[in-house]
Order: sequence, then C-alpha cells, then structure tokens
Amino acid sequence: MTEQDLRNLQIYIGKRNRNQTDEQVIEHIKKINNKTPLTQEEWHKLIFPSCNNGYIEILKFVLSNIESLNNIKEYMIHTIYGRNNKITEKRIEVLKELIKYLTDNKEECLNETMIYAGWFGETEIVRFLIENGANKEYKNQNGLGLLECSERVEKQFKDNSLKEFLKNNQ
Repeated sequence: MTEQDLRNLQIYIGKRNRNQTDEQVIEHIKKINNKTPLTQEEWHKLIFPSCNNGYIEILKFVLSNIESLNNIKEYMIHTIYGRNNKITEKRIEVLKELIKYLTDNKEECLNETMIYAGWFGETEIVRFLIENGANKEYKNQNGLGLLECSERVEKQFKDNSLKEFLKNNQ
C-alpha cells in the first residue's frame, strides 16, 4: 500500500459519510486488506482515526489484526485530543479498550492522558481516568496539573465543570 493509499484510508475512516455504519467501514477495510494485505505498521496507523472519533467497533476490528500493540500512551492521548463533548462517551469506550493493553507504566500513561483531558476540559474523561488509576494530584514535567487545567478551561471555554469536580473530590 502506498503512503497516499494509507492516508486515504485513514481519511475514509475518520471523515466517513455520516450515513455509513461501522460495519460498512469495516467491510471496506477488509476488501482493501484482501486485495493487498496491510502490514502491521499500516494496521497500527489505522488506530488513530478510530480513536479520536470514538469509533469503538472499528477500533476493535483494527486491534484484532495487530499482533503486538505498542505506543498505547500515544493512542490514548490522541483519543482525547481536542474538545468534543458530543462524543465523550464514545471516547471513554475507546479508552476502556486501550487500557486493556496497558502493562508497563500504566499510572504514567493514565496520568498524562488525564492532563490532556483536563487541558481540553473533558471532565467526564478525567473522572473516568481517575477511577481507573490516574492520580488527580499528578503534575507533568512542566508543572501542569488538573488545577491549572481547570483555570484554563474556565477562562477559555467558560466551563467550570472541572474546577467543580476537583472541589467536590478533594
């Protein structure tokens, strides 16, 4: 598969016609794979459009074709990158799936993902990550913690839900 063909497939997964079902997208991927089998590296690259858009069934299909999953932290952070409250529950489902693959540095991965979720004001995702082992007192290497994130979110998005969550869960 050429780089352009792979990029086109990633775009197809991420920006598909809203009338298409996950099953139709999966069938399209299968058709391409049957014609020219995807390499492990190419399967890994199909994780990204599934994660950020909350396409859990497509993600599960892609993961079922991967022999050894690596870069889980990168996929988790990509899942929550950007503010999109319309698909929060779908993103949480993706995170649940990815967490199953965490072995080494689980807490660090959860903590870093939590800071990104906090940065974008994804309070429900922050709550989920804390419930699954993230440390709400964690600060990244730049000294950024949830309190600083909550102040940014309140100022930038006029959203105080993270600040309220932190206040109510001390």
